[in-house]
Amino acid sequence: MSSWYQRFAFSLVKGFYVPRLISRYSVRFTGNDKEPAEPHLLIANHQHMDDSYVLARHMASPVRAMADREASSALQLALGKLLGLYFRRPGVDDTALIRQTKSFLNEGHSVGIFPSGAMSWDGRDEIDFLQTAKLAKLLRVPFRMARISGLYLAKPRWAESARVTEVGVHWTMLQAMEVREMKAGELAGRIRDALAHDEVRSLRGAEVQGGKLAEGIHNLIWHCPSCNGHNGIHGVGNEILCGRCGGGWVLRGDLSLPDGPFADIVSWHDWQIGRLSEQIAADEDGDFPRLDTTGAALISHDQRSPRRNRNVVREVRAEYRNGEMHVSGNGTHGISFPLGSVRAPRILKNRSFCFSHGEQRFQLEAPGQNLLKWLCMARRLSR
Repeated sequence: MSSWYQRFAFSLVKGFYVPRLISRYSVRFTGNDKEPAEPHLLIANHQHMDDSYVLARHMASPVRAMADREASSALQLALGKLLGLYFRRPGVDDTALIRQTKSFLNEGHSVGIFPSGAMSWDGRDEIDFLQTAKLAKLLRVPFRMARISGLYLAKPRWAESARVTEVGVHWTMLQAMEVREMKAGELAGRIRDALAHDEVRSLRGAEVQGGKLAEGIHNLIWHCPSCNGHNGIHGVGNEILCGRCGGGWVLRGDLSLPDGPFADIVSWHDWQIGRLSEQIAADEDGDFPRLDTTGAALISHDQRSPRRNRNVVREVRAEYRNGEMHVSGNGTHGISFPLGSVRAPRILKNRSFCFSHGEQRFQLEAPGQNLLKWLCMARRLSR
């Protein structure tokens, strides 16, 4: 059972903030929205910072939701604890976190998890369905799933401005007995059917109200198909521009490109990821522009405590070399990180590429520059 202050905080959020969101996005709920009476596991795809608030519309009581400690400010940590959130730290073994989740359920709390761990970059879900199924079978409780659509278009992760469009939530419910009787592979398929979503393709032609639709696109796109250049893409108003070759393409609210080199930004993103294999081969022939980031800061600290053994080196350059990110400049003799084996790589608030190596957590901080390329390369090399 939740504490009195958690129930009070939840009632304030649900009574005052949630109705405004439901009205703003014209949220439409479908499917089996009946909340189980007993403790259960709630999972959903993760598109927007407002995801959990929209879902709260159909929650009778607060859930102990798992949140990201690294991405939370001091104020967010305090408010999160008030609402009953519990926090995970990337790069740290999750065994203790799973034990804590089981303990909450045994105590009568329902638990909420975004299995992707992070908001989607391109409107597609990055969920490990098999691992999610294994977790569900381990916990052995009713399984409530919510597929959210529309919130990515309302504020893409890379964007600098919000928009307004219609939002949908589809609920699916599995009883504890169903979860126990299904094999992990079969359960993974049911979870995929309930949660898998490709926002840009499935909502093509959706009405989206807003301006400055292309501003912030540099956070997602780094490679120009016209000139093959890196780091020249930026957005002005509703137009994507390349500062290297002068190319320009209009971006619509549904993230399609009516006169662009691709049908939509998802196809563009897929293309640039595909070119990473050529980037890897370029180490041998040198005929391909290198991935690099200049004028950055390299921040390091103890894996478990951001305040312990903290060190900051400014004005460094990161360059891709032979499967490694090589960082040099400003008095450093050069540090190399094997991108294929770094742990828990991620982008934090569109300004830092974060990863764990050895006993330390590192951040390559470069506001205003594309850092997603480093995350995509790390994932490519880890396969």
